[in-house]
Amino acid sequence: MSLSTMAAARQKLMNDSATHSTAPRLYISQLYALGLGTIALVVMLSVDYRSLADRSHLILIAVVGLLVYVMLFGAVRGGARRWIPLGVFNLQPSEFARIAVALVLAKYFNDRRGRPTLADLAIAGGLTLVPVLLIMRQPDLGTAITVIPVYLAIAYVAGLPMRILAIVALIALQAARFPARVSEAGDLVLLEDQDRALWDRRLIALGFRHFDLSMSGSEVSEFHVQAAIAATYARAEDPASVAWPIILELYDQLLQLNASPVVALNRAVVVSKVLGPEEALRIVGTIERDRLLRHYHLLLAVKGRLLQELGRSADAAVCFRGALQAARCEPERRFLERRLKECEASSTAAGSQIGRVL
Repeated sequence: MSLSTMAAARQKLMNDSATHSTAPRLYISQLYALGLGTIALVVMLSVDYRSLADRSHLILIAVVGLLVYVMLFGAVRGGARRWIPLGVFNLQPSEFARIAVALVLAKYFNDRRGRPTLADLAIAGGLTLVPVLLIMRQPDLGTAITVIPVYLAIAYVAGLPMRILAIVALIALQAARFPARVSEAGDLVLLEDQDRALWDRRLIALGFRHFDLSMSGSEVSEFHVQAAIAATYARAEDPASVAWPIILELYDQLLQLNASPVVALNRAVVVSKVLGPEEALRIVGTIERDRLLRHYHLLLAVKGRLLQELGRSADAAVCFRGALQAARCEPERRFLERRLKECEASSTAAGSQIGRVL
């Protein structure tokens, strides 16, 4: 037998030995977990739920204490500090956060009776936020996000206004695009240029779920329409498949609910996708009559973009220069500077072409 064959055989024996030695420990760990789970189930069934409700604040304090302990002394697994080693198995306190939050919120809203006020919702949100922030510190964003629907579900049963669920859906759908909105160099990336692979699918799913819940009532607020617009963007697999006519219809509805010039400006951008830049430019002209928005940098940027699409590079450059003077955010300024350079290059090229003709 050659040395290489002997070495391979020895390695195989070591691997087999390691597998056989770890297997019993894995079984024992599973048996411990099964036993503890069974005991916990029996204890929960034997305890009056009213006594749990009365002690819900103590349960939440205990869970928060465990989360603080994990943050300071917990074991690291998979890059996250979320475990407390207990001999043959590990305890993950973040899994108990949902139960503790559910108990304390159910008790809180039940004691208040009637429809919750904004103050009630804010206090309940604060109680939920404490464990959420501690879990995010581990970091464990996935588990932290799952605690928030517990708050929303209980608040919904307690009489949460449907527009609050629509706001949550809107925030989740907008936040899902944050990773793709700025390049690695810190530059702004327009929606049609964003890498959809960077969008957070969990936040999109969360947004869809709460948008569906928000539509279960009879109330239709401007937040419902804004969430519907964000959901339509999120459903598109690529820029070519964005349902612009549907988005335009939604903006028409939003304009009826909130006839602000900013909404009208956003609608003009959608009009350019459906009816063309010339019609959108006409709408922008009417918005410019508002003195408060006449020097608004985003209005000038939209107008410049429309003029650029129509081939009027010199006029577009004037708009981008005005937008640059009004813009304060550095990424926005760099974006406008790139647009301005494009217009100036086009104007120079057009002038050279005219000179050759003459």
